[in-house]
Amino acid sequence: MREVLDLFCELIRAGVQLSIQRDGRVSFDGPAHSLGDDVVKRLKENRDQIVVLIELFQERASVREFDGGMNRSDAEAAALSDLVAMATEYLWMVKPPF
Repeated sequence: MREVLDLFCELIRAGVQLSIQRDGRVSFDGPAHSLGDDVVKRLKENRDQIVVLIELFQERASVREFDGGMNRSDAEAAALSDLVAMATEYLWMVKPPF
């Protein structure tokens, strides 16, 4: 899970737009250097987890934007922080570091 979260964060920070199409496919668009064959392969291998992360990210960004009054860019930055915090808490509960 941590590797998939790291990949997701890396792509978002690089300006890659990830979305889920109506037919369930994951689409991505961004700088060519961010979307090499290895990245595309990792996205495909971890599709189900990526879909969950996209849904959570979009939901948190929308809440921050519409309920919190943030502009979209700031809302997405805050949503990414929320996502990392939620995943870190989850991973700590599943496998405590001690």
